Parts: sequence; C-alpha cells; structure tokens
Amino acid sequence: MKIYLFYFVVLSFSPIIFSNSASAEPSLTISDRIQSHHYLTFVIHATGFMPNTRILAFYYLPDSDKGEGISTFTDSLGNWDRQGGILSSDDIPYGEWKVEAYNVDDDLNRLPNSPYATTEFETPCPFPTTPPDTEIYATVNEKQISSGDSVTSNAINFTYQIRDSFSSFAKFDCKLDEGQYKDCTTIRCEDPNSCGLNPRGTVIDGSSEKNYENLSAGKHVFAVKATDDPDNTDPTPALFRKTILRPIADAGLDQSVKSNDSVQLDGSNSRDVDGSKLNYSWDQIAGPEITLNHANSVDPMFNSPSSTSQINLAFQLIVTNEEGLTSEPDQVIVTVNPISPSPPTEGPQTIKDILPYLVNNLLDTTNSMELLREILHILTDSDRDNDRQYGFSR
Repeated sequence: MKIYLFYFVVLSFSPIIFSNSASAEPSLTISDRIQSHHYLTFVIHATGFMPNTRILAFYYLPDSDKGEGISTFTDSLGNWDRQGGILSSDDIPYGEWKVEAYNVDDDLNRLPNSPYATTEFETPCPFPTTPPDTEIYATVNEKQISSGDSVTSNAINFTYQIRDSFSSFAKFDCKLDEGQYKDCTTIRCEDPNSCGLNPRGTVIDGSSEKNYENLSAGKHVFAVKATDDPDNTDPTPALFRKTILRPIADAGLDQSVKSNDSVQLDGSNSRDVDGSKLNYSWDQIAGPEITLNHANSVDPMFNSPSSTSQINLAFQLIVTNEEGLTSEPDQVIVTVNPISPSPPTEGPQTIKDILPYLVNNLLDTTNSMELLREILHILTDSDRDNDRQYGFSR
C-alpha cells in the first residue's frame, strides 16, 4: 500500500515524544473527514503551539507504527488552523488513525520545550455524495468541433473528462445513438498526479477518449457519463450532437444528340461541403449498351449509337470524398435522335410520301420548309387531275 500527502513537505519517520512544558494548553483536532475508496481528506486545527514556528504533524496508519509527516508554520498566535490534508492510497486502510503535533526546527528536529498534542479518528469516514460532472470535446481530422456542427468526415474522436474532488478512480460509460451504455474507459491512479490532481484539492481531472470510424451519413449523438471514486454517477450525461454530410453528385443537364455523335457527360458541379477532393463513378443504367470512356473521370465520353428511331440513354453518377463518404446517385438522360432519311426528291410525290419525312425529321428545317411549300401547292392547286396525281382528293 502507498500513501501520498499533498500541499506539504512529505516525511516518513518515527517521532520522538517529549512532555509539554508550554504555558498554553496545546490542542489538536481533526474535522471535516471525508473519504472515498482511494482518498481521505480532513482539516487540521492546532492551537497553543510556538508562534511563527515550524510545526510537524505526524499520521500513524491504523494498527501500525508507520506513517507520514507534514510540516508548515504556525501564525503569530501559535495556531495552525484549517490547513487541509489529503491522503491517497490504492486502498484507504480502515481503523483508528493517530495524529501527533509539535514544533520543530528547519531540520525537522523537535524543539526543546515544544508543546505537544495528539488526537485520533477512525475510518471509514462519510463518503461524499455529490455526483461528478462529465465534459466532452470532439475533434475531426485533429480540428476541434462544437456540438451541433456538421462535418463531412465519417471518423470522429471524442475526449471526455470528469470534474470531481475524488477522482483517483474514474469510470466512463459511453453510447452512440440508440445503443446501450457500455464501459468505455476506466482510470485507476496509483499516483493521483497521473490523473491531474489540482494542488488546491478543489478539482481533479481524469480524461480519456473514444474513436469512431466508418460512421454512416446523417445525425449522430454521442453520450458519456462519469462515475467517481465514491461510486457517484453523473445523473446528466454529457451529450455531443453532430451531423455527417454526404458529398453531392451532379450529373449535369439532360442532353439531346444525333446518332453517331461524340457525347461528353459533365459532373463538374458535384461538390463536397468541406472542399474534399472527389472521386467519380459513372454507370449506364438504361438504353442500348454503349462504351463509356474514362468512367471514373469528371467528364467521360461516348459515341451515340446509330438508330432509325429515337432512344434514351440514362447514366448515373456517384461521388466519394477523401473520407470515404459516398453521395446519393444523380442521373442524366441523353436522348439520341434517329438518322435522318433523305427527303423525297423525285416527283410526282404524294402527300403520303411527304408527311412521314416531316414527322420524323422536325429538326431538318431546310428540307421541311421546301416540303411544306410542296404540300401547300398540292392543297391550293385547282387542277383535280393534279390532286389525284399527288394522292389527294377534295
């Protein structure tokens, strides 16, 4: 077992006891004793000792002639009042503690005629019942974020700590989203300084961390609650909320092209909120199969197929950022118009010969205008023989 004392010079020896010859009756009392599994705190009240002189208090462990000593100075009245003491051990021994006090020189030898006083107290003492506070901090790519922030990384690091006066031991229970609380960290400090003991004995910080990777896009809530050395658990767990954003795929505008055209797709408007570099993945999802060149580039190309009728080709784009998060798919439609047949040129032509070409080649404006004039001539010609010749009768 190891015992630690803080705030004072630490000694370990067997004191020599002298009778008290001072005129004032010395007094030594211990108050405000509180302990946990590994900590014992108390307040010392010493009166009737030599003024402005070093005083030594020595603590004997229960059922032992061994102990520890602490030394400081009395005030101008010979008092040493309300100087706190903290003992730490891997296991606080139960039983009767004996404390002795007397004046010493700078070498900690007892002064002649020094007053002497002794007192005793027992453990176990009252355990503290005030629960600890739990705090959370989070970082993404080594940058701290705040609760409620949106990020585009699927990995996050949480650091959490306990704020409590008895934290040589700290247990943390964590959960993510709707999961169950599980023990995520347990800190046991043989030396409380390794847990960040505040020298004034008011706050002790024990910290640990939890890492998550490959989280899905969407909203997440990380929760953690601390339990301290006296088994008090934080009734209000600390919560950290975050939203993981997907990158956004943009496959570009729908296109209308001719048969046997060279066609280029365009995903350049795809984006990531944090500006992460994107990887592109294009796939054909509908229409006659074509060969898509450089399907993993931002702007792949293909040759439209030959067709005598209108067809639609559909393509899907998915982008992935540097953190491995993938976007929702976005689609683009490429309409391939049929090969234009040659316009009817040999006469005489009937309206039945002309109309199919016009219907199938609306974009061929030059020939269409000529053919419309021809139809108009047929309809306005007063020669009925001409009408019959062109397949029209009124």
